Amino acid sequence: MTYSMVLLGGLNLPRLRAALAALAGVPEDEVDISDRDAADRNWEAAVLCTYEPVGGDVSWSLDIYLRDADPGEKELGEQLAASLGEPVLYSAQDFPPSAHWLVEPDGSRMRARVYDGEDEETLSLRIDAVERPVGFLPDVRVEAQPEVIREHRMATPITDGLRGLLGDAAKAVLDGLGAWEALTVRMTSGWPPDGWYPLEYWNEDLGYRDELEADIRRLPESLAAAVSTAVGLVDETFRAATREIGGVGPGKGWWWRRVPEPVPWRGVL
Repeated sequence: MTYSMVLLGGLNLPRLRAALAALAGVPEDEVDISDRDAADRNWEAAVLCTYEPVGGDVSWSLDIYLRDADPGEKELGEQLAASLGEPVLYSAQDFPPSAHWLVEPDGSRMRARVYDGEDEETLSLRIDAVERPVGFLPDVRVEAQPEVIREHRMATPITDGLRGLLGDAAKAVLDGLGAWEALTVRMTSGWPPDGWYPLEYWNEDLGYRDELEADIRRLPESLAAAVSTAVGLVDETFRAATREIGGVGPGKGWWWRRVPEPVPWRGVL
């Protein structure tokens, strides 16, 4: 299995070798660590680690190949950070590409937003923001990173079932139903991926429910009945997972008068 890790501090080769050997469960002489341009390597080693200097807010890039072990990025990152005594950075997901995890030596993990450096001639990375203060990064701003929430897709079995039955004839309304169902699934599963949800996104989702009302009315009766039944099922889940509130204008749909308990957006009790 191949992994890509980025170090924020120095490159301690003896510690790195020991950490990789322990992870792979092999003797240290089965770990080959070399720079990017090295040709004379033990290509049959159980562990191959290629290092390369990186500019910007980080220092080294590691490409790690474990022939017979697959610890996963989380365990590998934690082990390297603990063994090297410095933060380790690795990609959190394919999109957005800026989404990374930063692991500190004590094992704590946080979101980090990372961009390529501006110098196209050399490899460099810029850490735009982190979720919590990091001693190694005193000048990097601390802020939430909601973009990873938007890209975390939720299962929508009710909507998916209708897509198979109705096809493209009801695509627009099913897209809206999918967004509405995704919200209820997210609500009832602990607000993945990070356990919170921006108020801005919540209001957008309520807006999708508004649009569903108008979209259903534009459907042929044969399709509208099936979609309305599906919306009703999702509405039941939404009602069960929320409580009623006041202070909402009379022209709003009933869904605007309900919120989760507790609310998932930060900074609000």
